[in-house]
Amino acid sequence: MVDKTAAGTHKWKKIVNDPMRVSYEFSRCIYAEIFRELEEPELGLVMCARDEPWVKSYNSKLAFRRTKTLMTGDEICDNTYYIES
Repeated sequence: MVDKTAAGTHKWKKIVNDPMRVSYEFSRCIYAEIFRELEEPELGLVMCARDEPWVKSYNSKLAFRRTKTLMTGDEICDNTYYIES
């Protein structure tokens, strides 16, 4: 999923690739770069906030978790997609 939607605008590595969970660490996000350069990271977080509902709309059995964001100054975004039990 990420390989097709973020190619060229993001840099990431896959951390976990299990049947029930896939996790990525993003070290570059073009949106974070742009909004931080504009000194508007709060607006950028609106884009980040869409990820969880987007995952649910794709498949209601999927869930999404993120505890760190480049947008707020963390070194990575830690995105995890998993099947809810």
